[in-house]
Amino acid sequence: MTGKISILNKGQAREKAGANVTLNSIQGSIGVLRVNSFPGHRGRPGEKGGSKARDDSSGVPLVTERMGHTLIGKLLTGGFSESIDGISPQSGFMTAVTNQSEFRIEVEKVNDEIISDYARKNFADLLGDDRYLGGWLDKDKKTGQVYAYLDTPKNIQNMGEALDVAISAKQLAIYDVVNDRSIYIDYQNNNLPYYWKDKEEIIRVYI
Repeated sequence: MTGKISILNKGQAREKAGANVTLNSIQGSIGVLRVNSFPGHRGRPGEKGGSKARDDSSGVPLVTERMGHTLIGKLLTGGFSESIDGISPQSGFMTAVTNQSEFRIEVEKVNDEIISDYARKNFADLLGDDRYLGGWLDKDKKTGQVYAYLDTPKNIQNMGEALDVAISAKQLAIYDVVNDRSIYIDYQNNNLPYYWKDKEEIIRVYI
């Protein structure tokens, strides 16, 4: 394979992009793993196929392609939270910081390209401190349709702080990483948090 390869970690990418980062501003300068051109290949001996040469001069980070390929399986088997460095949080609580970034699609329509495209469009958010690409499945209680969701949540170590951010962003719940459970917000009862025990019993959470 030919082509210039530039490998940057998350901190280096953010430093190169500057504080007021947008996808346009980072084109041509970062990539986390960005290859400027691919010559393609002819396919395996005795088989038809192969791939066409393609140019990545647009500067769209190839890390988003890697995320799409590796995370589709995790999404369809429950969900994931992963940084552009390929790291998943081991503690704390996950919450969206805005209600504008969530993406929803019927689970039978989701694929790796949709994940990659979402990551590209929201790459500036993923460069932020403690920010991750998140994906999960949920069923519409009225229709029974299962949807796949994508978002760019933040990992916050303190549960009270995470709940405050979630309430400001009008989120239904935060995710408890260590205990692998969603903690919901009761907006009808002074925003008190709770979780479901065996999907039958509500357990109040005290901060």
